[in-house]
Amino acid sequence: MTNGSTTDATVVQVADPTPTGLSFVSNAGACTNPFPCSLDTLPAGESRTITTMLALPADYDVETPIVNTATVSSSTSDPDPTNNTSTATTKFGAFYTVTPCRLVDTRTSAQPLHAGEERTFVLAGPPCGIPVGAQALSVNVTATAAAAPGNLRLYPSDVAAPLVSTINFVAGQTRANNAIVAGAADGSVAVNVLNSSTGSVEFVLDVNGYFE
Repeated sequence: MTNGSTTDATVVQVADPTPTGLSFVSNAGACTNPFPCSLDTLPAGESRTITTMLALPADYDVETPIVNTATVSSSTSDPDPTNNTSTATTKFGAFYTVTPCRLVDTRTSAQPLHAGEERTFVLAGPPCGIPVGAQALSVNVTATAAAAPGNLRLYPSDVAAPLVSTINFVAGQTRANNAIVAGAADGSVAVNVLNSSTGSVEFVLDVNGYFE
């Protein structure tokens, strides 16, 4: 909630009914009680954030979108009440399996990931037929022939490198790990791989499915 006016908003109330089929768990941030929440006064130009946790039942129909609507009100006159309600619709993506397929193998290109290198791979299309627009991939990540201990981090190409590794390794060791990796938000299925070590390492990526 942001007060975009030049006047403090008093007796601010936030309503966010739990979407059908879900159950309320908790609120955090500007409100720690169940909705509706009272924020008292929201000064001009300031913002407040409420983070809501909802529980999804195991038998929820993934073909049914989740529609969530939040509304804010105040006893102070609002010159523009049209932006006091916001609705977000979330639809679960379907998962499609593919015959296990090798997307990347730096050993065949003689281009290992060097120490500290961040490299981008566009994974849609050949050789595995991943469609453009896929939101995430189910993959197996392998690190081998490492010159020094470290880790690999896989993440969408349009975000900063995370602090959490996808796979850890030591020098001379071959290790593999399953992971779900999201692609870039533009649907290009582009991911970055960061070699967070002081030596080079070979990188192998196999896919067994994708989310749309």
